[in-house]
Amino acid sequence: MTAVAKLPGYGLIVTAPGSDCDFVSRFFAPQSGVPEDPVTGSAHCTLIPYWSKRLGKARLHARQVSPLLVSALPARHHLLVTMATR
Repeated sequence: MTAVAKLPGYGLIVTAPGSDCDFVSRFFAPQSGVPEDPVTGSAHCTLIPYWSKRLGKARLHARQVSPLLVSALPARHHLLVTMATR
């Protein structure tokens, strides 16, 4: 986390293709006092155009996979973000 805190900018978004959704992500902003934000809608505003172009899809399903989210919500709840491009 110390290395991430030294990076320029507001935070770091990490993303990858998903197995049960179109893509997954995590968001870190230790330089802003937030080691990891488990539910970052603003990160998805950046990721949706990227993944839409990469996957050739206008409608995407995304999952933020923070371990903090798992401990914050009961096992039967899942956070699934659905956004579409124009």
